[in-house]
Amino acid sequence: MGYRFAEGDVARLTALLGARPVGQDEGVGLAELSLPVRVRGQVVGEIKAHKPGDADEWTAAEVELMETLAEQLDMALESARLYEDTQDRATRDRLLGDVSTRIRETLDMETVLRSVRKTGRVIVVHEDVLFGGFGAEVAARIADAGFEHLDAPVRRYGGKNTPIPYNWFLEEQILPQTPGILKALEDLAEF
Repeated sequence: MGYRFAEGDVARLTALLGARPVGQDEGVGLAELSLPVRVRGQVVGEIKAHKPGDADEWTAAEVELMETLAEQLDMALESARLYEDTQDRATRDRLLGDVSTRIRETLDMETVLRSVRKTGRVIVVHEDVLFGGFGAEVAARIADAGFEHLDAPVRRYGGKNTPIPYNWFLEEQILPQTPGILKALEDLAEF
């Protein structure tokens, strides 16, 4: 929801369903039309349209025009939010790419192999796709250098073989999530 500031008072907005005439302002002589501003279906603000008091009442065409204006504002606000989310995600992806490059260059295989000798099992979890991803290189290096210490094949768990979307909900469907990782760990432990 949202809040409205009126005459020095901050009030929580109630659920506004559509355009509604407010009436005459005392001493000002303006008729008002109040329209909700929504983002993702929630009311976050209110547009108040004023008409001179001696003018005719709001016509159906004028109300429809104002409702269209409010809907366009709703879409613009949602587009701005999505644009900001996309920019944030692109920045994060650039940083992840930089970090991945540094990790590839500085992977401490001795530490990894020490863990292989201790557990006899390895699972490489990463957000990239399994085919040709960073995890494939790590798994190959582990299998090459630590094969005699492995009690099970090196397992990989990664993103689905599809482009990563910039929508958080779709991203959760494609990238590895905790339940899937836990299932992969259980399968490896049972091998």
